[in-house]
Amino acid sequence: MPQSDSWNVGLLVYILLSGVSPFLGDSEEDTKQNVTYVRFRFEHLHKSVSQEATRFIMLIFKRSPL
Repeated sequence: MPQSDSWNVGLLVYILLSGVSPFLGDSEEDTKQNVTYVRFRFEHLHKSVSQEATRFIMLIFKRSPL
């Protein structure tokens, strides 16, 4: 699977498990920096999200995925 496809899967999974975009910032510039430096928070995820799902998101959102 191409890297961009796996990144998009990660975005969809995060949104489905939290209800919010993982990289959304207060401004367009903040959002761009969040994407560039892969800054997101797990606190937005619903409380019932499993550790496996959290690990999956961590593996998908890497600056240089394998």
